[in-house]
Amino acid sequence: TMSYVVAWDKEGATDKAYMTASGQQGIPTAFIVGKQGTVEWIGHPMEMDEVLAQVVDGKWDAKAYAEQQRIVQDLFKEFQKAARSGDVEKLVAIAKQGAEKAPKQAGQMIMMAFDQQLANGKVEAANAWAKELTTGAAKDDAMLLNGIAWGMVDPQRDLKGVDLDAALAAATRANELGGNKD
Repeated sequence: TMSYVVAWDKEGATDKAYMTASGQQGIPTAFIVGKQGTVEWIGHPMEMDEVLAQVVDGKWDAKAYAEQQRIVQDLFKEFQKAARSGDVEKLVAIAKQGAEKAPKQAGQMIMMAFDQQLANGKVEAANAWAKELTTGAAKDDAMLLNGIAWGMVDPQRDLKGVDLDAALAAATRANELGGNKD
């Protein structure tokens, strides 16, 4: 049983007005529309509570958020080129730029680059980056930390040389951020 409403947009108008217009391709995606009727924030629904409270309280800095989104979108264009060419080192370098310049918005790039490190057998580099992310750019992002940990220990991958202490540190921090509940 779902505890939320699901709507059907038969003609796709909402998809065009929100997803297509904002360049979003993945689901779930949440949009927060502010008091003035403009989109203030776009992201994963699990990350919207803090932002929604700030929007409601009038404390949300939409301009700063928009600038960070622009930075990440510009980097993502380079990221996509590197992904098409299979250049894992370049993917990681671009994701690290995103983590430095706009850490809250760069999570998708970080996760994709980290996953590609693992998938391409660059486990030692992924181990080092996992430690860096857990205490740095990802330290307050439970979903990203969980993704890092799971990527390292996923039994279907059967990776050799994974730093299990680093994976545990990421999972432990994610659990702490979730209040030991989720």
